[in-house]
Amino acid sequence: MPKEHDDRVLEVAETLASLGTVHVDLPREYASKHAFEAKQILPDGPTLMLAALVPTQAVFTKRGVLLNAHWKEPDLVLVREGYRYVVDVHDDNDTFSSVARKVESIIFSAREWNVVGVAMVAKGHEKPYAGKLAELEALRATFWKVVATEPIVGAESVVTYLDALMRLPQVASVYGKPDWARVLEVRAAEGSWKEGLVAHARKALDSRRVMVTA
Repeated sequence: MPKEHDDRVLEVAETLASLGTVHVDLPREYASKHAFEAKQILPDGPTLMLAALVPTQAVFTKRGVLLNAHWKEPDLVLVREGYRYVVDVHDDNDTFSSVARKVESIIFSAREWNVVGVAMVAKGHEKPYAGKLAELEALRATFWKVVATEPIVGAESVVTYLDALMRLPQVASVYGKPDWARVLEVRAAEGSWKEGLVAHARKALDSRRVMVTA
């Protein structure tokens, strides 16, 4: 639900407000509820679509796997001394490919935009889709064969799959080398999610180092 999403974005912004200047993507009716800056838009988007290859239940539908193929508008950008920490809020049942595309887009723009870290916040109220699990396991096994990497069993992080794809020689020169410790995946249903988010953002901003190297 949009209002639930926007309320969570506002909550995240308030949680991180003490760390720098906050830019939020919120509808006009929220203007009286905060004094944050207007949204920021990524400078560019990747031409490749690595996230379309991330194993996800969406492959079993007739809809496009990447509904956000040209995504460039994060929910929140925290800015301090010219460096950016980017946060986006999503449903628990968003597909891996959808979430991965957002992370991929931020990584692609990291050097140009001085991004020091990323947080993907699951709202925590939806149950992840649980159908066709056998087919999903087969898809994941195929993924590891295709990228010629030893399989990581039970991996439930988009980082795992994006890392394998970005290590491919024909891809590495395009995206650079991400510091995956700068990517946080957190569920708002967890009791200590705010503390974890603040700690991650503070450490990333204090580093004063872009999260991707050539």
